[in-house]
Amino acid sequence: MLIINAADFDEAELEELITERCSEFGSVVDVEIRRDSNPHRYDLALVEMSTEEEASNVFKELGDAEKGTSVMMKIKHEGKQIPTVH
Repeated sequence: MLIINAADFDEAELEELITERCSEFGSVVDVEIRRDSNPHRYDLALVEMSTEEEASNVFKELGDAEKGTSVMMKIKHEGKQIPTVH
């Protein structure tokens, strides 16, 4: 999971921020953002890395799901209420 104050970023800035963070693990091929209008849910980022090894390293640090060279991660907004599962 990536924790940021995403409200301060437009989509292009958010993609750039995620690309920069994931570049620590290798070459980022693509980043797609899925914003959710519900304030109690997560936005999502789908990050495609150049190799499965790089994707695995991103997954271990930030990811919530991994398939091949792609990693899906939740974006938690600081100060945003995320409901807990009971």
